[in-house]
Amino acid sequence: MVKYELRYNYEVSGMRILFITRWYPTERNPVSGVFVRDIAEAASISDQVTVLFSYPENEVRGLYKISKIVEGNVTVIRVKYKKTIPELSYLTYLYTVLRTFQELRNELRPDIIHAHSYLAGLAGVILGRLCNVPVIVSEHVFAEKSLENESMLQCMTNNIRKFVAKLTLNCAELVTTPTSFLREYLESIGVKSKIKIIPNPVNVNIFYPTNIKHKRYKKILFVGGLHPVKGLNYLLVALKQLRKKRSDFLLDVVGDGPFKNKYEKLARDLDIDDIVTFHGQKSKEEVVDFMRECDFLVLPSVWEAFGIVLIEAMACGKPVVATSCGQREIVNERTGILVPPKNSTALANAIDYMLDNCQNYSSHEIARYVKEKFSYKAVGKLLHRMYLQVLQEYR
Repeated sequence: MVKYELRYNYEVSGMRILFITRWYPTERNPVSGVFVRDIAEAASISDQVTVLFSYPENEVRGLYKISKIVEGNVTVIRVKYKKTIPELSYLTYLYTVLRTFQELRNELRPDIIHAHSYLAGLAGVILGRLCNVPVIVSEHVFAEKSLENESMLQCMTNNIRKFVAKLTLNCAELVTTPTSFLREYLESIGVKSKIKIIPNPVNVNIFYPTNIKHKRYKKILFVGGLHPVKGLNYLLVALKQLRKKRSDFLLDVVGDGPFKNKYEKLARDLDIDDIVTFHGQKSKEEVVDFMRECDFLVLPSVWEAFGIVLIEAMACGKPVVATSCGQREIVNERTGILVPPKNSTALANAIDYMLDNCQNYSSHEIARYVKEKFSYKAVGKLLHRMYLQVLQEYR
């Protein structure tokens, strides 16, 4: 018994954690899955982290190609597989993950498999059963799609998606979500596994406050995908309402998506296109500059599991305006304002208040709050304790 405890003294040596994910930065898409990379970096402070990431590419000879590189403190195994028809894409993903693990099994030898999203989690659960190691699945964004006006095929696809999610999450030793909002949603659809809240981390060595000179116009910032779930249309309508009262503000929109043209047209139709600038997709370093130069950030999401851009802006010392869906554990009265989702009038009132009072929020206090709760160090401690507990219970 003594020898076992010495051999597996993970508090000292760290555990071997295998991340399995469908999202991770690539050369072609450097912003994809950056939140998974942040979690991996946080976990790597105390444990040995390897990321297994499989994704489709057009130019791949053979069925798949494996590459391995150390990025920061994390070993990243990228598996490019040949693009196929959408109906077979996930099966190809599943096959390449299982085959890659089989080829590198003696090298990987994980103590714990930590998968990100239920689709990657299915591969994780299979590997966990084959290797007799515990599996943790972190669910970040899953939500049941509305079945209103959907075709029979779409309805069937959504039901299959929900079934696979429940099956995978219920087979995991532990499920994590970044907020209680998402945990309560998963419980409502039948997830019975134990669910633990682990927030997303932010790199405070990149996101930190700087002194910006006073500007003639207050700068409002939106960062996110240009998709209805982010609620940009409600923000544009709110600014139209506010424009009738005052004209001392500008909005910078950073992000891209399928609804970009629609939102640009909406800004023109609302006659506010002179105060709204669409900047498109930007790198992480460019986003930092936008956040440091803004007066406050607005995230008007209709549905949000965890607003990472909120903690990034707050790490830069900026107050925020956000909707109450999923953000109550992030935003408090010292860091910003919460409003109901889909309510442009409430959003306009909050922005009106913030335009007059944003300078009264303590930049230092906001940044310190984020560092204490969401830094790599803070979240890394939570992850290490979670891994230790899961492994102890499993053995």
